[in-house]
Amino acid sequence: MSKYFLYLFLFTSILSCHSNKHTDKDITGEPSTYEYINDSIQQTLHIEPVNADTIRFTYSLSRYRGDTGLVIGGIAKGNHMADPETDEDEQGNAYPAMQYTYQDGNCLLAIRQRTDTNTMARVIAVDCGQKYPAHDLNSISVLRKKKE
Repeated sequence: MSKYFLYLFLFTSILSCHSNKHTDKDITGEPSTYEYINDSIQQTLHIEPVNADTIRFTYSLSRYRGDTGLVIGGIAKGNHMADPETDEDEQGNAYPAMQYTYQDGNCLLAIRQRTDTNTMARVIAVDCGQKYPAHDLNSISVLRKKKE
């Protein structure tokens, strides 16, 4: 009987250690805002970590000349135990990125956040033309972390 409790104790200890392998803060960090601005468009992505595999986001796009803009937000899911994706900045330098996905009908948004420095993000839209015909939801370039 005592052998049974010893095995049970060891098993629960191992599970406890595994579940605490990473803390949410280690993986997701603090809330961050990223943006891209040029003379005709502004794209802003705000990310708030919920846990290691989930973010709450708001993605807004607006054109400066009379466009009322578009705001999309919700909960996006990722998998921090999976291998990171690889993205490139404007100079072609590769960096690791955590991908979170958000589904709105047929429209799929992939939100990719740089994992090593948390300074860049990108949004990739798939099949969103019908739902949002007046807007291209893909980020024009890398969105850079906004200085607070």
